[in-house]
Amino acid sequence: MKLKNIYVLVKDNDRAIKFYTEVLGFSLHRKQDRYSILTFDGMWFGLLGESFIDEVKRGNNCVPVFQVENVKKEYERLKKLNIKFATNLQDLP
Repeated sequence: MKLKNIYVLVKDNDRAIKFYTEVLGFSLHRKQDRYSILTFDGMWFGLLGESFIDEVKRGNNCVPVFQVENVKKEYERLKKLNIKFATNLQDLP
């Protein structure tokens, strides 16, 4: 398993883009109203604007995205470890 993407909630998308590109050297991949994607060392680093979620609470302001060889196998392994999921495994277009 490897960390592939991560998304963080930001108050000011433009300010965050400036910080991550000018200070930390990330590259801007895509900029949209609600979110932007930066790249760094082969990883996507997403910036979610405050309007992306209704209420900010501890624990819901960062979304890590992991890449695995077989997602169904990994899902079953985690279920056996009593990991709770917000939703069942889904195929998305």
